[in-house]
Amino acid sequence: MALFGEKYGDIVRTVAVPGFSLELCGGTHVHSTGEIGAFLITAETSIASGVRRIEAITGSKVVQYMLSARDRLEELSVLLNSPADKLVKRITELLDQRKKLEKEINKLSTQNIKADIGQIIDSAVTINDIKVIVRHIKNADAEQLKELGDSIRGKSMNTAALITGESDGKLNLVCVITDDLIKSKGLNAGNIIRETAKAAGGGGGGRAHLATAGAKDISGLEAAQREFQKLMEKA
Repeated sequence: MALFGEKYGDIVRTVAVPGFSLELCGGTHVHSTGEIGAFLITAETSIASGVRRIEAITGSKVVQYMLSARDRLEELSVLLNSPADKLVKRITELLDQRKKLEKEINKLSTQNIKADIGQIIDSAVTINDIKVIVRHIKNADAEQLKELGDSIRGKSMNTAALITGESDGKLNLVCVITDDLIKSKGLNAGNIIRETAKAAGGGGGGRAHLATAGAKDISGLEAAQREFQKLMEKA
């Protein structure tokens, strides 16, 4: 047996597990598995289609690993004020609490954003007889921007808006068009957001009245705003 262009001498070393496997030497240099002692798999990865690779530690390294793991477990027990055998339950409870708090924070943040809806609508400038709103809100995710966009549509007429926000260092964009503009000028939020996001190095789409997009880098914000205003000038 030979493997893909490898060069072999007249004599090759093999490793045999009687009745199970006979393999070319892969770097194993013990007379028996008993010399290896403890064996602990630490990682498993894919190196090719249908081929898995495992990484492991053996012998005294396993003992060191277990002692280190015990020390980390004791540290967690102290930090979380919980016995080691109940740490999983304690961590699960803390994660659930965090999710609830995040929902409450998002809810309050959305309410605060909506509280400024009148000011946002009043900030519109007129371009080609269209009330154009361009607004950036820090620490706002896509869902919050969509809710704000829906509020703008429900409280204004003859309006096209680009609402942007940032979360986790990424740029979120939402475009809304009121129904009267869709009918009178044929504006389409999906088409507009696609071109706007492209200027920021991102992409997106959606329906005629509301569309969303994203870009990996917040640095594209000003380019997106300029592109939106250019599109309104051509509308």
